[in-house]
Amino acid sequence: MIKSVNILGGVSIFIGLIAALLCITPFGIFYAVPTGFVGFVCTTIYIGLNTRHQINTKTINPGIIALVLNSVPIVYILIGIIATKLKGQPL
Repeated sequence: MIKSVNILGGVSIFIGLIAALLCITPFGIFYAVPTGFVGFVCTTIYIGLNTRHQINTKTINPGIIALVLNSVPIVYILIGIIATKLKGQPL
């Protein structure tokens, strides 16, 4: 069980990295948001299993890294919305 939980943590980080890298191009944001959502689901399952079985991990939890990487597309969209509102331009 511990091995499968660790694999799920690696998959969560990988999906989060893909979601963050898709934000580089403007067209990639359309794929980054669904990828980030899938990453959030995998990370939530990882954190739940990690907590349920009380698996001790390294000092930096892979679940936290995956959550940060998966939230990059949403933060990117929010910054874009706030920037256009501050300029006074309609969306």
